[in-house]
Amino acid sequence: MVTAPLKVLVKTPAPDADRDPLKYRYRWLRNGSPVLLLGQGVPETAWTEANEVPVNLLAKGHRWEVEVQAFDGEVYGPSGRAEVVVANSPPRPPRASFAPERPRRTDGLTVDMFQAPDADGDTIRYRYAWTRNGQRFEASPEQAQIPRGTPRKGERWAVEVVALDGEAESPPVRLETVIADTAPSGVGLALCDGPVQSGHVPEVRVTAPATDADGDPLTYRYEWTLNGQVVAGATSARFPRALKKHDVAGVQVTPWDGELAGQSSAAECRARNTPPTAPK
Repeated sequence: MVTAPLKVLVKTPAPDADRDPLKYRYRWLRNGSPVLLLGQGVPETAWTEANEVPVNLLAKGHRWEVEVQAFDGEVYGPSGRAEVVVANSPPRPPRASFAPERPRRTDGLTVDMFQAPDADGDTIRYRYAWTRNGQRFEASPEQAQIPRGTPRKGERWAVEVVALDGEAESPPVRLETVIADTAPSGVGLALCDGPVQSGHVPEVRVTAPATDADGDPLTYRYEWTLNGQVVAGATSARFPRALKKHDVAGVQVTPWDGELAGQSSAAECRARNTPPTAPK
């Protein structure tokens, strides 16, 4: 593999009848041709004292040979030889995450990937295996997304992702998430068609009901104000009393699905002055 230098190890030291201290020299050949390691060795012969080949000179499929000779200070001995073919380097495990981190039914499921460059320069592809609530979900091995609308609130989804370089694969990376609640939509409402007479009691009319992507039953929360002041205890669709002239009643209506609130909608109703009637 090309993730570490290629190093020669002398397993059995050369014997020397004179018991002289020995040094070794090396000659490296790549695909049958001598290679002079940068900054070391004799150009004419390619012999060197370097006992390893740096990573930047290695490539998958290359055949490397090394000749090793012992030197006793006066003469060199015969060569020992070793040979190796550089193997494929498996891809590293990808870094993966769901986007968004807590997906909803309306988001679907999308896997964001980051992959370190392959040591051999191979093109990386991925294999995905999906499960829903612990059971296999039928999907193509190349499918990196689950369409919106397929996952449902509360379901536990998981995916295992493996990087492939055409020869080897990385250890699997596993992601798991529970589908989050989707807040309901806003509600369309009406309160008064225009200024009203004194004595009118405002009541909210829902003109466009809120919807919920998860199919949750919805309720509405009502908050009333009178002339800018919150009316305590006023939590129904009907204002608790009749308006007097120049009163301004306001209401804020918020859809609720049991977990999340939707966007609030607001309306107001103004009581106008009622002119006196004609005298008799």
